[in-house]
Amino acid sequence: MGALEETSIEEIKAQFETFWRSKSNAGSNTHNGKQIGGIIVNITSLGGRISFPLNSPYNATKFALEGLSESIQYELEPFGIN
Repeated sequence: MGALEETSIEEIKAQFETFWRSKSNAGSNTHNGKQIGGIIVNITSLGGRISFPLNSPYNATKFALEGLSESIQYELEPFGIN
């Protein structure tokens, strides 16, 4: 926690690295190159809907995960992945 100007680039990158690890799970529901369906669950927090002071990097990653979740919902639906 802290003001954005007091947060190092390395700390912000580390926060987003944690967020981006969820991306690698989207393509793991395959067998012999065919989609087999499944469910992806992303858990964020109130910080993904409402910003709070002194939490800028955290809120940014939560907002990003909310947007990613909404987008892949539509992209993966044809493959039976919810």
